[in-house]
Amino acid sequence: MKYIYIIILIYAFKLNIYAQIDPYEGITNVDSCMFDSQNTHMLILDTSRNNIWQIGKPHKPFFYQALSLPYAIVTDTVSPYKVSNHSYFDLKIPGRYMDIIIGFKHKYQTDSGIDGGYIQKSEYKGKNWVNIRNYNCLQFNSENLYTTKDSLQGGEPGFSGQSNEWINTRFQIIWMMPVKTRLD
Repeated sequence: MKYIYIIILIYAFKLNIYAQIDPYEGITNVDSCMFDSQNTHMLILDTSRNNIWQIGKPHKPFFYQALSLPYAIVTDTVSPYKVSNHSYFDLKIPGRYMDIIIGFKHKYQTDSGIDGGYIQKSEYKGKNWVNIRNYNCLQFNSENLYTTKDSLQGGEPGFSGQSNEWINTRFQIIWMMPVKTRLD
C-alpha cells in the first residue's frame, strides 16, 4: 500500500514541477498546418464581409514580411485592423485526441488592454465556444500564451499590446490520464 502512495505522490509532484510543456506518452501527431500556405486543408477563413484575416504577403510597417516567406496569415495584408472588428479564422483539427499540442509563431501590435486576440475552442461543431484559458480539461500546459491576468476590454483573456518580435507559443490539452496496460 505504501508503494502505491509513493507512486501517486511522485506522479503528482511530477505534474507540478514542469515549467515547460511535457509531452506525455500517447501524443498523436495530427498534422501540420502551414499558416504561410494558401492551400491548407486545416485553416478555414471566415467568409463574411467583415472578416479581415487574409493569407498573403504582408505590406504593413510592423508586418513588412512573413516569418517564413512569402505568405502569412494576417489581419489585412496592407491596412491596419479596423476599430471594433471581430474577425476570426478556424483551425480544423480532425478527430478527438487524448493529448494534443498546438504551436505557432506570431507577432502582434494592438492597443494594450483594449484590443487584441484570443484563442477559442469548441467541441460541438461551433455551437458553443470557450476561451482556451477557460477550457475544462484534465490538464492544460502552455508556453508564451496569454494568462487570465492578460485581458482585453471587457475582461476576455487574450494577447494585447505589442510583441516587438516573433513569439513561439504552444499549448497542450490533455483530456485523459495516460495509463499503462497491465499484461497478465
